[in-house]
Amino acid sequence: MWFRALRPYRLPSRLGIDAGELERRLQTRIFANCTPAQASSLGWVPALDDAASALVHAAGPYWMVRLKREEKLLPATVVREQANERCAQIAKAQGRKVSRRERLAVTDEVTQDLLPRAFSRSSTIRAIIADQAGWIWIDSSSAGRSEEVLNHLREALGNLPAVLPETQKAPAHMMTQWLMQGGIPEAIELGDEALILPTSVKRAVP
Repeated sequence: MWFRALRPYRLPSRLGIDAGELERRLQTRIFANCTPAQASSLGWVPALDDAASALVHAAGPYWMVRLKREEKLLPATVVREQANERCAQIAKAQGRKVSRRERLAVTDEVTQDLLPRAFSRSSTIRAIIADQAGWIWIDSSSAGRSEEVLNHLREALGNLPAVLPETQKAPAHMMTQWLMQGGIPEAIELGDEALILPTSVKRAVP
């Protein structure tokens, strides 16, 4: 259950709720599997694992939540090929060129026809809300996926003034200095792997 990545956000003000109230509000945005015609679905699932029941796992002032995303795997090339075939049939049957608007409509029609038969992929992201300390920590390095978590929290809470923290020095620069010169803070422990990317080459050295 260790976080594999970390994207921190500051909370300038308290949320004004407790873990029980957070649980009740997340229940309004609980996860549901994609319908046959749905391309993706987002929602809250039990924080610890699928066998648990609580959407919020509280450990003192820290609350852990977990957002699940399901998305249909529908390659754009497959949709494009099917749409091209249908447009060619229309052009041949009616003896005219298919307009751009018609082509877009055909593409949407093909997408809706293929979605019920498409495979799906699921993933989850955990987040820890430290309301008293003024932090939200998200287990992701992706800005887009982290924003999904924050936006879903905003929908449930009505308001969430979370912002990225501002640092006096660039984190990448500081971490490089730690590796090259030492002086790592006591609260941080180095692992046994690193990805080194010199500015003079394009390929990374693991």
